[in-house]
Amino acid sequence: MVGSGPADLGSNPRETIFLETIRRGLYLRNSELIFNNLYSNNQFRERVFIRPMLNMHTMEKEKQLPIVGFVTAAYTILLLISIMTGNDDIGELWFGIFPIFLIFVIVNLLLRKESANAMSGFVLSILLSLVTWIIIFGLFGDPWGWEEYDFFGMFAVIIIPAILLYDSADKIVKDAEKVKAYKRGILISIPFCIVSFVPAGMIYF
Repeated sequence: MVGSGPADLGSNPRETIFLETIRRGLYLRNSELIFNNLYSNNQFRERVFIRPMLNMHTMEKEKQLPIVGFVTAAYTILLLISIMTGNDDIGELWFGIFPIFLIFVIVNLLLRKESANAMSGFVLSILLSLVTWIIIFGLFGDPWGWEEYDFFGMFAVIIIPAILLYDSADKIVKDAEKVKAYKRGILISIPFCIVSFVPAGMIYF
């Protein structure tokens, strides 16, 4: 019904949380409201925030994943600071480090065991983020008109597909080594998920 608010999350068990998120976006114009609305839902909060944090102890058993996670997190944080602050020095530092990070990506995706599964996790995560960016542009328009908190909200939303993929890795891939490689690819993809707004913008606009 036009003009009425969306149904509560979880009221229709056949709808995925991600699709419900997009549906809510049709009613809410402010990214901060979307994020707060999602976080207030128990099922969403447990799936995206709480469960991955509780599962961190499993990463300690997978010796290489913490290294990949820490390097990726550091590089992603540097990218976010550069975008959010518009600081040219940080931006130049990010671009300066990129060749080193690219070597790190190539080594972890192509030169380690189960490279095919690592690549599949990497590519799928980026493709989902690309589609998400296109949907965001469709809902909120040209990013030049966004406020600072809009960018923060969008960057928080854009990594949700990667988080859900990581959390579901055991269901998608069965073999332990393949799961590890799949998760490795997803972790490495996160900076690329964020900057996928560039090709998404070229496609949409």
